[in-house]
Amino acid sequence: MTESHFPMQRTRTLTVGDAPFAVVEQGPDAGPCVLFSHSVMTTHAMWQGQLDRLSQAGYRAIAYDARGHGASVVSPAPYRMRQLGDDVIGLLDALDIAHAHLVGLSLGGMIAFDLATRHPTRLLSAVICDARADSPEAFAAPWDERIEMARGQGMKALASPTIDRWFGAGFRESGQARAIHRMICETPVEGFVGTGRALQDFDFRPGLDKVDLPVTLICGDNDGVLPAEMASLAQRIPGAVLEMIPGAGHLPNIENPAAFDAALMRHLARVA
Repeated sequence: MTESHFPMQRTRTLTVGDAPFAVVEQGPDAGPCVLFSHSVMTTHAMWQGQLDRLSQAGYRAIAYDARGHGASVVSPAPYRMRQLGDDVIGLLDALDIAHAHLVGLSLGGMIAFDLATRHPTRLLSAVICDARADSPEAFAAPWDERIEMARGQGMKALASPTIDRWFGAGFRESGQARAIHRMICETPVEGFVGTGRALQDFDFRPGLDKVDLPVTLICGDNDGVLPAEMASLAQRIPGAVLEMIPGAGHLPNIENPAAFDAALMRHLARVA
């Protein structure tokens, strides 16, 4: 696609069921639609660099605040991964979009796994970043601890430990990492608790070998056990492509945006 100056960002609130969701758009309405789904404890703003890049390339780039985050609905906990996936389908319906490329990271990647297995006809393709396809039993206790900390001490208590877990030591004091720190602190406690419960109870692995759409898996090469986990998942999804982002942890689009954007554009060129 040809490069072009992207239009100003358009912000609106859409209703799915009776719940409000904050949505931002950049790029031409007639361009191919790419929908971005963010991680837990952030907002659509974590995708700003990619919204700029894709809208400049002529795509209709859309991001939203997930349930419990940002300016979207904070419904009572617990949430379920299927519910979070249904929110995305509701947003596509509200936007009158029949099919979209879905890019999800961490929580957003898990939502993408859900939709790739449950609603593949609504997706043109999926880019799944730094995400597991299941929630092992061993993960339950750490999430219980984080939920207890959030309820007892507020989200600020989780912010610095999360930054240390998500980013390399040399990046943690950057302006980008400080912006993520603020997003964590501003996440509604009830939204975090609801999402944390969803992250304790899902398993999309049984449907992966039946996924019938183009998939690229992207992972920061410093993201703990996830590089090996995603390499294994790539073997289970027919035709999946695996991209490792050098020198990046859990949010590679923030820590190494040039390499991340290049991988994303390769995917979109492949499926055009």
